[in-house]
Amino acid sequence: MTKKDVTLKRGNDSDVTVSMLIWDIMGQKGFRELLRESYFYGAEGALCVCDITNRDTLDELKYWIRSMESITGKIPVVFVGNKCDLVDKQVITRQELERFATAYGARAFLTSAKTGENVEGSFNTLASLVVSRK
Repeated sequence: MTKKDVTLKRGNDSDVTVSMLIWDIMGQKGFRELLRESYFYGAEGALCVCDITNRDTLDELKYWIRSMESITGKIPVVFVGNKCDLVDKQVITRQELERFATAYGARAFLTSAKTGENVEGSFNTLASLVVSRK
């Protein structure tokens, strides 16, 4: 688990800081389903990350979103296609990721954890969506 604080500028109002707890549960092999679902309790938003060099990771998100929503109900989600720095290995296109996100009424970002491209933007977008529901 990692914690990330995102501070949103609110114009004339005071800034709002959103503390995000990050659990990398989607890619854990051999992790029991019941234990995975216990991590969804209390979630108010989710970054749903796939590896754009591995098509299976996008397909697996459908299962995890259903599982998550069975616990949380509808919460804000942002779809993230990671490893956009590996252009020559990309098998999931931006358009594909955006269509996938649109089906869930969500936004999508191509990111690179290696270079930092669009990482802050994806966190800020999710934080804004969570705060706007309050």
